[in-house]
Amino acid sequence: MTAQHLLYKMTWEETRKAVEQQRVVIIPVGAIEQHGPHMPVDTDNLIAVSLCEEACKRRPDLLACAMHIPYGYNAHNMEFPGTVHIRQHVFMDYVFDVCASYAKHGFNYILLINAHGSNAHLCEGIARQVSMQTSARCGWLMWNRLTDEVFESMRESDYPGGTGHACEMEASMYLAIDPDNIDQSKAVKELTWTVSEYWYKDTAGNGPLSYTSWHHEFSRTGIAGDPTVATAAKGQAMIETFCDRLPLLAENFRSIVDQPRFRDLPIERMS
Repeated sequence: MTAQHLLYKMTWEETRKAVEQQRVVIIPVGAIEQHGPHMPVDTDNLIAVSLCEEACKRRPDLLACAMHIPYGYNAHNMEFPGTVHIRQHVFMDYVFDVCASYAKHGFNYILLINAHGSNAHLCEGIARQVSMQTSARCGWLMWNRLTDEVFESMRESDYPGGTGHACEMEASMYLAIDPDNIDQSKAVKELTWTVSEYWYKDTAGNGPLSYTSWHHEFSRTGIAGDPTVATAAKGQAMIETFCDRLPLLAENFRSIVDQPRFRDLPIERMS
């Protein structure tokens, strides 16, 4: 039986029905990149796909999950083997075309759910481009923006710097989703990005300066944070929170209705 929450498992007739239902298209966006000695390079994809497909499975009346975007912008991690890097303009053109295809078929609302930090600025640009150049409205978010509150209530790692990359947050997610493929015996604490009051990176909040350097300049292991305090229970709590909140966000997003273009509004003359 067809999985009614997965667009890539639907026939074209079932897809047309999903359009008629005005379901919100969810596109997981990930990457293949190093995540330290303890986590596989599929971490971002595993998190994005698992979260999005589970949330859509719970609300197939509202959400429909598309095939994920597996590769991302990753120049800064290329010193670590296994990382795959896609040039920015190639990534943006590709993801735009994916979104534009769904818009062409009649889907009016599309959400990019990103799990790779260096895709963030690109997803922002793509969402704007889709909204301006197609018939669809497109938004984006980092997955953890829906779970930050619950994670911070459980957090044990230092702030700032304890949750940056291959850290307490991501390792907890991997332990909850696929515990057989993460080796916590190789997890180490390496606070790499806490370098000044102006430039530091942490999922709970960054410094005022945005700057991306070669990852190997600041991290011997590839880790930025403390994955040693990760637990599956923390990951499961984030999964449940995400699956509760994404439908609420999507319903709110879908409530946006078309307004007349400014050029079509009547001119009101001042008396």
